[in-house]
Amino acid sequence: MRLKARLATFSAVLLSGGMASLYFVTYAAYDFYELIPQAFAFALMVLFTAFTVFAAIRYDMQVIAIIGLVGAYGVPFLLSDGSGRVVILFSYVAIINAGILVIAFRKSWAALYYLAFFLTWTIFSLWWMGDYNADKFLWQSLTFSTLFFVIFYITLLAHKVMRDEPFDRLDAVLLLFNSFLYFAFGYQSINQLIDGEMYLACLLCSMPFFTSWCAYCCTQKERHNGIHSISQQGLSSYSSHSPYLCNLTGVGYR
Repeated sequence: MRLKARLATFSAVLLSGGMASLYFVTYAAYDFYELIPQAFAFALMVLFTAFTVFAAIRYDMQVIAIIGLVGAYGVPFLLSDGSGRVVILFSYVAIINAGILVIAFRKSWAALYYLAFFLTWTIFSLWWMGDYNADKFLWQSLTFSTLFFVIFYITLLAHKVMRDEPFDRLDAVLLLFNSFLYFAFGYQSINQLIDGEMYLACLLCSMPFFTSWCAYCCTQKERHNGIHSISQQGLSSYSSHSPYLCNLTGVGYR
C-alpha cells in the first residue's frame, strides 16, 4: 500500500498477486498439509476477500475487486468437505453479493456486476441440476433463488437511479434474464411437488407485484423514464406471457 502514491499500477499488480497467493497458500495449508482446521481457513479467506474489496476501493481499480470476487466464490469449493451443507454455501454467496451491492453504489464497475451475476447463477444452476431434490431442498431452492433474484434486480436499478445513468439494452436483457432464471428454477422446483398449484400461483403473482413496486419507486424518484418504461414493459410482458413461460420450463402441471 505504501507504493500506491508513486507507482499505483505496479503496486496494484503486486497487491493482486499477493492476495491470490494468500488464497492458495491457505488452501494448501488446509488441504495438502492439514496444518489448519477448516473453520480457521474459511475465516482467513473471508478476511482476505474483505481486504481485497477494501483495497480495490482505495486503489479505484476494478481488477483488484475482480480478483477478490473470484477468490471469494472459490472459497467454499476449495474448502468443501463434501458434506453438502447447502444453506451455508448459499448464505455465503448471498453475503458476497450483498458486498457487490455496496460497491455498486460507490463505483461504476459493470464488469464486477456481470461477473457476480454469472458466477452466482452458474453455481446455483450446477447445484440444482446435480443435487436438487424437492423433498429435501424445496425451501432452500426457493429462498436462495428469490434472494439472488432480488439482489441482482435491485443492484442494477439502484445503481442506475442513484448515479443518474442511462438504461441501455444490455441492462434490460440482464433484468429479463435474471427474472427468467428465477422463474424457471422456481417453477421446476415446485413442479416436482404433488398438489403444488398454490405455490405456483404465489410465484406467478409475486413477480409482477415486485416489478410493479420497482416501477413505482422509480416513478416516485421522478428519474429515469427509461427505467420506468422498461419496468412497465417487463411487467406487462411477464403478466401476459407467464403461461408461455410455464410451457418453456415444462409443459403441463402435475
